[in-house]
Amino acid sequence: HRPGTVWPILMVLGLVCTRKREAEKSGPPPAWQNSFVRGVGASLILAGLVWTYGVATKSPWPATVQAARVKAGTGPLWSANEPEKALERIEQALRSVPYDPILRFLCGKALLFFENSEAEARREFAIQLWLTPNLLIAPLDQARVWADMRSGETEDAMAAYREALARSKYRLADGRGPEHVVEQMMSMSLSAPGLGPKILPFIQDRPELVSLYLSRQPPEKFAPALAELLAGNPDLTGWSQKSIRKLLVSWAQRRDSADLLPLLEKKFAWWDAGWPVLVQLWAKAGRIQEALQLAGKYLPPPALPDDPIPANQAESRWYRSPRDYGAAFVLAETRRKNGDLVGARVVLEKITERPEVPLYFWWLRSRLEAEEGRDSAAWDSLRKYLQRAVPGWPTI
Repeated sequence: HRPGTVWPILMVLGLVCTRKREAEKSGPPPAWQNSFVRGVGASLILAGLVWTYGVATKSPWPATVQAARVKAGTGPLWSANEPEKALERIEQALRSVPYDPILRFLCGKALLFFENSEAEARREFAIQLWLTPNLLIAPLDQARVWADMRSGETEDAMAAYREALARSKYRLADGRGPEHVVEQMMSMSLSAPGLGPKILPFIQDRPELVSLYLSRQPPEKFAPALAELLAGNPDLTGWSQKSIRKLLVSWAQRRDSADLLPLLEKKFAWWDAGWPVLVQLWAKAGRIQEALQLAGKYLPPPALPDDPIPANQAESRWYRSPRDYGAAFVLAETRRKNGDLVGARVVLEKITERPEVPLYFWWLRSRLEAEEGRDSAAWDSLRKYLQRAVPGWPTI
């Protein structure tokens, strides 16, 4: 339906209609075939000349050339405060190219420069959406226009955002989807304040978007929005663990999070998702032993070497080669099992000085320090292990 698509089709058609001569099997091609191929070539040349003439002379034809010229010239006309002239050119181009979705969008936006034109603008925007059924950017652009040009009335902007959320499964070219719809709504609510109070009710059945929305709220708006959420759904029923964790992390990272710890301690159903938050809050509150116990409940032990060397060779090998991790592991474990906790700690402290040390050594060190009753040191070692070993570990 466009020159960029038509030319390859015609070229392939010409190749299909041409055949190699096989002297032993066939004679020369029929006369009509030569005439057809030559006619196609002449048509291509003529079409190219027509397009070249249209671009060079700025004539109103071919229609696609005129449409491209109008699209490029609309912005400068709006900047020059000439909306009447811009609308006239757009409408003229639409008479030649009525199914161009960008022209339909520009026409709808141009109409909003005038009073009492909302119904006509809606019609143009509806045509654009019909022409682009799988394009997420179309309703997003429309919503932006409504919010910018009719900031006191949010009904049309919200209708566009509803359409955008319904299309968000198609995503933008850069991979953004539903989350981008919410982000744009929050951004546009700065110029259209009426949008702000409607965002949370709009996404209340999408927990992943609610957690995103709350995580982006400034301090003065976070607490009221959170209170509104918990008033309607105090147990976060229907929320995934990922969404609950995102909300709890966002809450814990704020200065006004004093109410989180007592609430989280009561909400046992949230612990599967929120234990990384809870253990860090307990550690900050000085309840390190509780933090270590809860982390041990949810954190599986790392994979450990299966006695890579004999125990009686471990000490000599490690002294000869301090980077022999197998020897260090066997030596530390042997000393720990024999009750020599100080000797085991010496090995683990020495080996964890190396930046490339396997992560399980930090877990072993934390376990040993907990056995010694050195809870603060045990938590510090475990924290270093968690930060490196657990993907997406939140820092509170």
